[in-house]
Amino acid sequence: MNRDAVGHDRRRNAAVRTAAVALAARLAELTGIAPRITDEPHAVRIEVDVTDAALRRWTELLAILERGTDYGVTNVPSGQVAWMRIESPRRGPRP
Repeated sequence: MNRDAVGHDRRRNAAVRTAAVALAARLAELTGIAPRITDEPHAVRIEVDVTDAALRRWTELLAILERGTDYGVTNVPSGQVAWMRIESPRRGPRP
């Protein structure tokens, strides 16, 4: 991979991370708690506990989650966790 391609990939990854931070801020406003942001290979994952405040604004929560490449709600012992992944655009075919 040449240096231009590496620089382009870094810019794309930075753009995805910036988008993830902005979406996490919106989720924090909606739920009243700070989401967890995790870097994954070629993606960023955001998780947030589903609070009563989020349930009252379910349509808004879904609108935010739909901005992700993948999203869902998982049952956990303490309640529910809403999550989304934002993938970095990649060059070439997927493995």
